[in-house]
Amino acid sequence: MGEPRKQKKKIGEIHLFSNLDENTEGIDEESISSPERIIAEVEAEIDKIELVGSVLLELQAETKQKVIDWATQLIINTTSEQVGRQWKKPKYISKKLKKENYLDLDIDKTIENIVDNPIDKINAIQVLHREKKGHSVLLIIDSSYSMSGKKLVMAAAAAATIAHLFDSTDIGIVHFGTKGTILKHFDAEESIQSTVEKIFNLIPRGLTNIYQGLKVGVEELGQRKQSSYTAILLSDCDVNTGKIPSVIAWKLQGLKIITFPPVNEFVADILQKETRGEIFHTAYVKDIPKILRKIFVETIV
Repeated sequence: MGEPRKQKKKIGEIHLFSNLDENTEGIDEESISSPERIIAEVEAEIDKIELVGSVLLELQAETKQKVIDWATQLIINTTSEQVGRQWKKPKYISKKLKKENYLDLDIDKTIENIVDNPIDKINAIQVLHREKKGHSVLLIIDSSYSMSGKKLVMAAAAAATIAHLFDSTDIGIVHFGTKGTILKHFDAEESIQSTVEKIFNLIPRGLTNIYQGLKVGVEELGQRKQSSYTAILLSDCDVNTGKIPSVIAWKLQGLKIITFPPVNEFVADILQKETRGEIFHTAYVKDIPKILRKIFVETIV
């Protein structure tokens, strides 16, 4: 038998990426050899950032790096806009003013207290206690073959959003296909650019072994001293190899599961029940910062 015929699509002919067949075997290299053409297409309609995930595997090394550099900056900028300064996780614990306190004023909390009780202005004053809150964020990314295309961009958006909110040393990232691998260790200093580029450079491959991803995540989280953490799983939950994930999932209580269609709802429901966690369904990159905002505003503030 001959090689399978590649379906050719020119960038200028793609009007809605959401309708692009994810089973497309390939895209004509000649039609996308220029990174400027891809960039122009996405800039014409920002939702087409999802297009980047589908063309990366088809690009030659030099062109691929140019597109990754540009897409990384776009993801960082757009997620930053959605995060906003007011959403930045507090680094320090805020406490009521005492006689021995001569620390920095927590302006936001003080104003809130005055609004709530305008008569008692003295007791409304709060200061920043120089003790880090110590919250860890573990991001577990499905990098199996089924995560090709826009799902890879969604993972990059998740990593960028979390990096806007937390110190680099408070973030640990694991990815898994058939096996689980550390992408970023806790306590490792790393720029947002570097983290996002690592995800764009992942090559989706292998089967979906959620057990392995959770196992490596649990081991990495075990190296941390903080008892406070949020674990997030990005996957379609279509398990097709490895042990039943529920035998390890219980160790990640409160697991947040962000799923992409087509999702195996049976597996997602089991993980949610085993961890007493939450499930968030989405098919769009733009929803990722919104979901993470919901997660962290409710659990960290």
